[in-house]
Amino acid sequence: MNQKEVIQKCKQNDYSAQIEVYNSYKNLLYNSCFKILQRREDAEDMVQDAFIKGFQKVGQVKDDVNLAAWFRRIAINLCFDKLRKDKNIFLLDDSKEIEAEFIETEFDEAEEFSVDIIKECINKLKEKYRVILVLYLIEDYNHREISEILKINESTVRNQYARGKGQLIELFKNIQIMNLKEHIQQHKNEFDSEEMSTKSEVLFKEKLQKELHSVKKTKVVYLRFIAVAASIVLVFSVILWNQDSEVSVKTAEVLNYLEDASAGKRLEGVYKFDEEFKNEDSKIIETLLKILHKDENANVKIATVDALLKFPSNDSVRINLITALENEKTPLVQIKIIKSLSFLRENRAQKTLEEIINNEETFPIVKSNATLAMNQLKQ
Repeated sequence: MNQKEVIQKCKQNDYSAQIEVYNSYKNLLYNSCFKILQRREDAEDMVQDAFIKGFQKVGQVKDDVNLAAWFRRIAINLCFDKLRKDKNIFLLDDSKEIEAEFIETEFDEAEEFSVDIIKECINKLKEKYRVILVLYLIEDYNHREISEILKINESTVRNQYARGKGQLIELFKNIQIMNLKEHIQQHKNEFDSEEMSTKSEVLFKEKLQKELHSVKKTKVVYLRFIAVAASIVLVFSVILWNQDSEVSVKTAEVLNYLEDASAGKRLEGVYKFDEEFKNEDSKIIETLLKILHKDENANVKIATVDALLKFPSNDSVRINLITALENEKTPLVQIKIIKSLSFLRENRAQKTLEEIINNEETFPIVKSNATLAMNQLKQ
């Protein structure tokens, strides 16, 4: 879909279009919010709130609007609303103009002027100067736009920008300054390198469902006019739908962890499933079985075996444990699967255990565990 089609779909409250917009601009908004708030959790909250607020008001915008800029402006406004609430900044106006502007001199050795140094120095400034420099130098807003965002006079913006830039130059000390704004814009991508977490995406989808796609909201007017009996049926339906929705969100979150490239994330996903799911979930079990057969990390596999043992009556789990044992080469994982099959009293594993016992390449400790399991199964 092109942008005009996406906007039209969003105006129709189309969930897939909203998710497409979120995935396209989430990191753009996140970097803007993070530079202002400097805390990952706060920045991610503001991004979620900005998208929800934007989707609620998208009917007011024209089809040719720049969506990225529109959502970013909403996010930045929310950030400063939060700063005002938390820190009470930007409530006092500077009444006096600064008479002299700081003059930017040319600098021929820009490679000495690293992005990391600029970031570090900007973050050392007082809050009221830091945020204005971020908006002007990095986010590329002009003084008038900044005054609208911060709800202060444009003259105050110019004063605080000049003072902040003066303090920034002092922090650079003996380093000569090139045209600072031009240099930062040339290295814009390095300032926007942060990414939203996977968990935040799951939470946003849950929030989007709750705020804009809740059955309760779409049915509230209708419920006033239907019969009492029908109302009761509908209420129960909504409850069941919400429960299913909650489960699906949890499932999506766990699957995101289990399919992550990081072994640590996959391990966390296994633990989340083990702790939070009392009933079988076919999608998660299918993914766990893939991990059991294909994962290269022994710790992830061992934790996966423990998670699968929650469902001892699942015949597919039993068969896959036997198949995994036939192909497994890591001693610690072999031992874990052997013990699990012994615990399940799985007699179909005897042939595989016998092959392990008779294999000359089997580690002695693995062979010992296999022998013990074989004897227990035969009792």
